[in-house]
Amino acid sequence: MERAQPNSPSTLASAEVGPGEKDQLAKSRAADHHRTPAGRERRRISRQQIINKINLLNFQERTLSLIFRHHKYRRIIRIAARPLPCKDHRLVCTWDQEVDINKVCSAYRFQCFHITLQDNLIEVRAGVEALTDRQIRLLLPETGREIGTRKTIRHKCRGITAFLLQNGALFLGELVDFCAHQFRVALECSPPQTFQWIDPENPVSIVLTGNGETLYSSDCKITARGQGQLRRHFVIEPLRWQCRRFKPKEFRSLRLQLTPSPNGIFTHPFFGRTTQLKVHDVSGCGFSLEEYEHEAVLLPGMIIPKIELQFSDGSTISCMAQVVFSRPHRRTPKGQILRCGLAILDMDMDDHNRLLAILQQVKNANMFLSTKVDLDDLWDFFFETGFVYPQKYCFIEANKEKIKAVYKKLYTETPRIANHFIYQENGRILGHMAMVRYYEKAWLIHHHAAIRSSYNRGGLMVFNQINQYINDSHRLYSLHMDYVFCYFRPQNKFPNQVFGGAARHIDDRSKCSLDTFAYFHLAPARIDGTGLPLGWQLGEVQKEDLLDLQTYYEAESGGLMIRAFDLLPDTQSPGQLAGEYQKLGLVREKHLFALRHEGELNAVILANISDTGLNMSDLTNSITFFALDGNKLSSEVVIQALAEVGRCYQAQEIPVMLFPCQLATALGLAAEKDYSLWVLNLDYTDECNRFFKRLLKFIHRG
Repeated sequence: MERAQPNSPSTLASAEVGPGEKDQLAKSRAADHHRTPAGRERRRISRQQIINKINLLNFQERTLSLIFRHHKYRRIIRIAARPLPCKDHRLVCTWDQEVDINKVCSAYRFQCFHITLQDNLIEVRAGVEALTDRQIRLLLPETGREIGTRKTIRHKCRGITAFLLQNGALFLGELVDFCAHQFRVALECSPPQTFQWIDPENPVSIVLTGNGETLYSSDCKITARGQGQLRRHFVIEPLRWQCRRFKPKEFRSLRLQLTPSPNGIFTHPFFGRTTQLKVHDVSGCGFSLEEYEHEAVLLPGMIIPKIELQFSDGSTISCMAQVVFSRPHRRTPKGQILRCGLAILDMDMDDHNRLLAILQQVKNANMFLSTKVDLDDLWDFFFETGFVYPQKYCFIEANKEKIKAVYKKLYTETPRIANHFIYQENGRILGHMAMVRYYEKAWLIHHHAAIRSSYNRGGLMVFNQINQYINDSHRLYSLHMDYVFCYFRPQNKFPNQVFGGAARHIDDRSKCSLDTFAYFHLAPARIDGTGLPLGWQLGEVQKEDLLDLQTYYEAESGGLMIRAFDLLPDTQSPGQLAGEYQKLGLVREKHLFALRHEGELNAVILANISDTGLNMSDLTNSITFFALDGNKLSSEVVIQALAEVGRCYQAQEIPVMLFPCQLATALGLAAEKDYSLWVLNLDYTDECNRFFKRLLKFIHRG
């Protein structure tokens, strides 16, 4: 049934004005004065403009607010209604919720409707042509008026869960609307809770979540609140405009301004609209964006699950980021501009390498990170620098086709398990360094070489490149980089000065450690085929064996090798590293064996298997022998145990590293050389970089 009621009231009993909402009708002039900047006249809006805005609401499936006044009291209520497409002075709206028409007609009169678009509030004093329990038909006037311009734009939010915690009391609700300076939440009260449990004079902890992810968590204050008994609105304002995501560093990433500057594009995690802001500067660890204060959408502490940096050529790099600060930067005729810093929480390795490659090129056009390399030029460089010396070439020559195939994959297919750093001038390689992910959370640094005539430039430049890369990358989960390590001969001056010097300077083996191995080759001539002597067994490693190895190593060394090499009992899951090698057509296997005498553990043997030539000294395709009790070992037992483990390999000669190194002399094993293993815990890069900075400055001057 339909009734024509030109001046009829209408309402929803449950749709009273929410907390903090301004009573635009009862105090229209005061509200206009409050919300409209001084000196600005309230703008008239033509009917055609009103129709366009109504159709925009329909297109976006949004609602407008119908305003009703009690015929006796000055109470104001709002009803949300969905406008249908409009083409002339007649507007039809359907109720967003169920409406009690009889109650509407008995107590309230229609006054106007409001359209809220970003920072503008438009009032339209329409007449009621008809009203039913399903819809309302309105007659639009010739003009409406803009009655409010917010200082900051508020965005309606949906699907964001809000938690308020204060002194052990937890209230659950939802985020209603948002701007970067304050936001509104609607909280539910579940008995025996009452809203009296919330003290508005004291800080509260707010957590906002969406799609199962935490998007914001911080201490805040309550600036306004409503009056509902079971559901109440609270206006919340953050207490901090800067947050710390990571421990601060002394040696920070270099921020650079790119020309042209990229754009930061993301879907806002709270209100779902695509947002595009200009990037001011960028580094390997973060970047800053600029936005106008009255349009601000970046709240310090807010996590953005995915944001893209779009460059002028249309290419993009995406990451997960968190807003860490927002501060005034400069004032323009349009308004105050804020500069907002974002920390990169995670980024795909390929994207991060692309970003760092761009930044390194901006800093120095001769620096190249993991770019495709002409392999003939690379081998020319290795031979010219003496990096491939005669003894090493004998090994390479016997396996050169295999090694060429491995290097083609590493240097032309941009693998996720390796990086290389090159300094070149006029197309000529002057310096080279590389790293490969060899354990689940540890990367091996190797292949440092430089043209001798330019060593003080090319060699140091690539060392600084890899050092900066590590500093920018190790906090990203996608790179799996908790440790870096390298092997070097103690007799080699440069690595002993740099890596060995760093460990000695830091003087804390839990941060940076050195361990020395005796190195020799297991050759067929040394194996007599008799097997292990009576009473000795070689079998699988048990959890208890790894606990014994850890205890022994802590007493013997106290360094980082066991952790970096995934030899702790709780790090023996298969992991995904072997899968990354397999995708590239490469091999990566790790096998552990326990050597026992009459059931008692005497040694743990680690068999690392990879493609020949992955490391030029083949240390990545070797056996590491950890002797826990050298008193019962003999050279015969060691050689026979190694021979059994050697069946895992296809090579004729297998490199072996024995720890502790002095055991080789005690057992009469002829070691060919010693190797030092340097490991750095990347939680302590500042201590290491402090030493590198001073030492390399001295070397460069020399």
